[in-house]
Amino acid sequence: MTFDSRLGKSLPLPEILTPRPRIDFIVLLVNMRDRESLVNLKECLIEIDPEFLLGRVWIVATHANKVSQYAFERAELEESVRALYDIPLMYVDFQNEGSDELLRDKLLRTLSITSGYHRNITASLLRTPLTNYVSNP
Repeated sequence: MTFDSRLGKSLPLPEILTPRPRIDFIVLLVNMRDRESLVNLKECLIEIDPEFLLGRVWIVATHANKVSQYAFERAELEESVRALYDIPLMYVDFQNEGSDELLRDKLLRTLSITSGYHRNITASLLRTPLTNYVSNP
């Protein structure tokens, strides 16, 4: 299975991209230590078509273990996300060994379903937890 990925700082994608890339899945990162990151997340969510969201968008909050360094509270992030949409929210700290592998595995499973690699499962049938904390057992 091969995936192409593109990185962007904001949405919508620039109009200079022709042909427009097919987008199967969007991962939005928010840095818990940077309030501007939360503002950017809110702006990006407004640009995404609500019909696209079901099972095709995840939000990953980074620096989750650095509670004393948070620029905003988890509750503020969760309220912002749930006020607009019902999107899975993952908390992760990439400095913890194994967190990146756990997050990668969960994302790849979801991405393979939304991209059509599993014919009997659709994005609307995904039962991904809305809030999750990725950590080592």
